[in-house]
Amino acid sequence: MKKETFRTKGHQKNQSILVTIACFTFLAFSLYLFGEWLFLVTKPSFLSALSWFERIRVLLGSLGVLFIPISSFFIFLLLISRLAPCPILHWISALIPTILISCYTLLLVDNFTYIVYGFGVSTIEENLRILYYLLLIITTILFYKSILDRLDWKSHVLYFWTTSPILIISFLALLSYSWNDPGLILGKGHSRTGEKTLPNIIMISSDGLNASHLSLYGYGKNTTPFLKSLSKTSLIADNCFTNGGPTAASITSRLTGKLPTQTRVIYPPDILRGTDSFQHLPGILKRLGYTGIDISIRHYADSTDLNFRQAFDVVNSRSVKRKQFHVSHLTPLEISYFLSRLQDRILSRLQKIFFNLPMSQAFEEVTEGDRSYKRDPKRMEQLFSFIDSHSEPFFAHVHLMGTHGPRFRTHHKMFSDGANQDMDWKIEFYDDSILDFDAYIRQLIDFLKKRNLYNRSVVVIGSDHGQRARTADRIPMLIRFPEGQHSGRITANVQNIDIAPTLLDYLRIPIPKWMMGRSLLSDQLDSNYPILAANRGGTSTTKTERGRELNLNAIKPPFYSLGQISVVICSEAYRLYLENGTIDHYTIPDHTDTCGDPPKASMIQNLLLTHLRNQNYDTKSLNPPFPFFENVYGF
Repeated sequence: MKKETFRTKGHQKNQSILVTIACFTFLAFSLYLFGEWLFLVTKPSFLSALSWFERIRVLLGSLGVLFIPISSFFIFLLLISRLAPCPILHWISALIPTILISCYTLLLVDNFTYIVYGFGVSTIEENLRILYYLLLIITTILFYKSILDRLDWKSHVLYFWTTSPILIISFLALLSYSWNDPGLILGKGHSRTGEKTLPNIIMISSDGLNASHLSLYGYGKNTTPFLKSLSKTSLIADNCFTNGGPTAASITSRLTGKLPTQTRVIYPPDILRGTDSFQHLPGILKRLGYTGIDISIRHYADSTDLNFRQAFDVVNSRSVKRKQFHVSHLTPLEISYFLSRLQDRILSRLQKIFFNLPMSQAFEEVTEGDRSYKRDPKRMEQLFSFIDSHSEPFFAHVHLMGTHGPRFRTHHKMFSDGANQDMDWKIEFYDDSILDFDAYIRQLIDFLKKRNLYNRSVVVIGSDHGQRARTADRIPMLIRFPEGQHSGRITANVQNIDIAPTLLDYLRIPIPKWMMGRSLLSDQLDSNYPILAANRGGTSTTKTERGRELNLNAIKPPFYSLGQISVVICSEAYRLYLENGTIDHYTIPDHTDTCGDPPKASMIQNLLLTHLRNQNYDTKSLNPPFPFFENVYGF
């Protein structure tokens, strides 16, 4: 009898300690999430565009999501402990809050040293990496010992009632998403096995390419010898324009077929939200059985960072392929994105410390030509490796950075031979960077031919925007269809959002109504069709650990990160500054189509205002008629 009583008390004590550790774990998660949420909410991030109610709901809902696996794990341990009290269960379960607190401490220290002193995990050399490694291990051991020393089976009731209110509120916050969250309403979708008859699709672009600097378009220097030869069997657009000045706006519009003013993705930290996260070309192709890869630059063009859902299988060396059932399918969009950002922040640091894997340095790459010089060849290698290791059909989206500027380091010293890059945007070095891009296209076509894929693939070649993020410059667009189908030149104005409808039209897939572009295979193209583009305006930006982002004071009603909206009609371009209500007019040089008289000022004014209102922007701060100014330099 005494033995039975002693055993019962032992079971109760053992279970009480497990309850205490479970409460520790949830409180550790609460501290970790709150600290990271506080960090993101006080700097430019995707939370900036949310109301304070929505921001708090993201935090509490995230706790609700994490409560489910935490409680399931400890319920499992409690069931095991009923069979036989075992101290090892305490030791194992105590590791969870220990690791969480250690990781949070690492983030706190790293954020502090990086902001105050300019160094952190991302900048450490090999010798300091070992120091970080040792400090993290020692900190973890000390936290672990401290938690074990504080385990008191008698105080489990106090801990339980401390955590219960947080649990209830967080679970209610999670439930509040169940009525209107697209991630839950749309579900995971269904893919079917790839059909061998479907062509592979490769969409490759280079940042900031002006058509006026390509010999393909008549430029005096032979910057694109291979593209010029490829054009004989390709569809060429003479007058193509971007729909977004910033790379994020342009890449998103190109992959969705939607305008930036529709998706609200203009510049980081803007991301896709709601149904826009699921409505895009890679998602449609995925459902047709395509395997997809996105090779670009983190933060500015990375599809996962921009919140594309059910899109690619591999994104910048990260596998994002989901099984038929995955917890993210049951997680609200904003919470899922928040948790993925937190995971990315800590994993990137741990991989750097333990395995010396490089952390993404997006801002440095877009400001220092050396990084693009080294990264673009690796991007091409990644593309070739993906093609070799995946079955057909595949969809590859590749965005190269060598032509970005303002400084250019190139593999070819033809036009800049003997010159010094003693100032930004030197033309000779820019032209050589275009010659590099031409060489990458040659490598790609040669690779496809060697793999017997050339005439089973559609290759789309272009750019995100004009040099210096200009929206009124002509940019290249070349599409090489299998067997040289649909080859020729289009003189009518076209735009980047026409790419997705063109590919679907070629595949004989119905073009969704939400796509705003037109198929280039149509014979109804017209240069007077208004081509709209968005830009961020004169708002200032801040350098962050992920890249350069808009300042918080720039992300506010009524236009948030939208600073300019422009329209191109035949050879005439107009830009409305939303900050001061003025319009610039610019005549595009070297436009190759026949144009009539320029539209009247009142027509442009009404067109731009109507578009903004149709996209639910509040235009009360704009007071027409707007002053018009002639601009001879372009934008």
